[in-house]
Amino acid sequence: MSPPCLSVTLLRDWCHSCAFLAAGLRPSLAILADGASIHCWTPARPDPSRRPLVLLHGFGATAIWQWSHYLRPLRRSGFDLYVPDLLFFGASEAPGSDRSEAYQARCVMAAMEDLGLRRFGLVGVSYGGFVAYKMAAMFPSAVERVVLCCAGVCLEERDLAEGLFVVSNADDAVEILLPQSPDKLRQLVRLSFVHPPRIMPSCFLRDYIQVMCTVYAKEKIELLHALIYERKHLVLPEIAQPTLIVWGEKDRIFPLELGHRLKRHLGDRAQLVVIRNAGHAVNLEKSREFCENIVKFFHDSSFNDHNWQKVNRRVQALYVNELSAGKQRPAYCLTDPRSGASTHLRCSLLRATSGSSSERSEEGMAGGGSDKIDYVFKVVLVGDSAVGKSQILARFARNEFALDSKATIGVEFQTRTLVIQHKSVKTQIWDTAGQERCRFIYSALSPATYPLSTITFESWMANSSDLAMDRLSWRYRAVTSAYYRGAVGALLVYDITRRQSFDHIPRWLEELRSHSDRNVVIMLVGNKSDLEDQRDVTKDEALEFAQKENLFFLETSALKATNIENAFQTVLTEIFNIVNKKNLTSEPHNSNGMPALPGKKIILPGPAQEIPKNKACCTSS
Repeated sequence: MSPPCLSVTLLRDWCHSCAFLAAGLRPSLAILADGASIHCWTPARPDPSRRPLVLLHGFGATAIWQWSHYLRPLRRSGFDLYVPDLLFFGASEAPGSDRSEAYQARCVMAAMEDLGLRRFGLVGVSYGGFVAYKMAAMFPSAVERVVLCCAGVCLEERDLAEGLFVVSNADDAVEILLPQSPDKLRQLVRLSFVHPPRIMPSCFLRDYIQVMCTVYAKEKIELLHALIYERKHLVLPEIAQPTLIVWGEKDRIFPLELGHRLKRHLGDRAQLVVIRNAGHAVNLEKSREFCENIVKFFHDSSFNDHNWQKVNRRVQALYVNELSAGKQRPAYCLTDPRSGASTHLRCSLLRATSGSSSERSEEGMAGGGSDKIDYVFKVVLVGDSAVGKSQILARFARNEFALDSKATIGVEFQTRTLVIQHKSVKTQIWDTAGQERCRFIYSALSPATYPLSTITFESWMANSSDLAMDRLSWRYRAVTSAYYRGAVGALLVYDITRRQSFDHIPRWLEELRSHSDRNVVIMLVGNKSDLEDQRDVTKDEALEFAQKENLFFLETSALKATNIENAFQTVLTEIFNIVNKKNLTSEPHNSNGMPALPGKKIILPGPAQEIPKNKACCTSS
């Protein structure tokens, strides 16, 4: 049965949506690989100087009902807010049968990755706290800190039978938490609030039930059963992140005992704050006090991870601009050296391209005792995050591999000098944090409502309104053009154990060709060939794609140093041969004066052939 034309619940829902829009947030929809979709409110203009904060709602209404009061105070406190609807709430749904909080966590994390979030704070209320705890355990490098509000993650199935709750079994809990009658909804409100409304007319309650409690009712029941059955406290993983536990003193849904139990489980990494005269709905009853605790917790450290990220972004912007202008400057490697629970970053300075004695000696060796460099080629590494681009770079430039490597923050730039046919060739290799692409999720307010799997930047630009175009992330405009500018070679990298990273290759290729010279020499690289037993992308289908697009193709292993040298040397030798034959043409639009490569494209099927020693040898920096 559809809701009535005049619905108080729908009117209030519209008011909450207006509050989100007024706070600078816009709705978006992420379509995931398995067909699940996550609806999320995201900043219209992400600000890199703000700390990203993800807010997960509880089992009651949708996200906008539970977080609308927090938008302005949290934004004033320096946060960029990301507010998703969990699966089977709002416009989020999934076709599969998995109802665990672990699956919810994976879906939310996938949506955040598509939004370009590398590291963020996390706040979860009630059921959202279960999901937040799973995300912190499953993705420790992404979740910086965690706030858990009235989240009974330490509950055990036997707690129901032992009388810890007002219900004695899961079916009774479902009747209260997913009410289908005004009486059950009144009972839920009285259990959740210390001071519930005195008057709750049945007509309003029926309207609320029809709008909020009948959609995905079967799936929500399955979520509750998955949450309660077969929970065992002893197998609950510990999380390493600093954690704030907030509880209502008079919580009758998840009693305060569960908060103390969770504090004992996490030990010194967690602090417990009990808010007086508040029940389970502490986020609604004591919103101001709860918000103050969130802000204090995330701003507690003196010079924390977020401050370092701001410094790194400024250094990155300065360096990219100066290098793109042709100035010789030190190469700043913006890396994430976190270990364990540490949340600090450092900005490490690599040796200067013109001021380092070790590099000068290397160039002298490459030039046969002279400092002369005959050619400088720029090569970019392109592909999804976590496919191993940084490890490929480290293996080629320094012959290193770090098992505990963390995600790159910003831009990493390194050089290596080779001798090809008695000429000294200096290679500039650029790697970023997988953020080269404008990996936006289309706005629900935009007229360009394409599936995420098919949308491209150019088609979206051509069909979107000026308002929608204004929502583009600054990263695409500022970083992408500088990253690709002047590149004459590229390694297009995917992970052979991750199908999604290969499925994204056509979009990366389209972006590469749109923002670099149209004849750039490209090699398709399937990394992590050492994980043959976990292969998700066959060699034949990758080779077929490479042949279709006229690309080189190799499978590599940065761990075992397999084909890393061959990949770079094949690309560089091809560039050198073209340059040496003077088959270059100039492109009028090339702002840096770099001549364009001709349209010669070569397929390299199967394993790479060894490059003869009389044609290429190398010295590494």
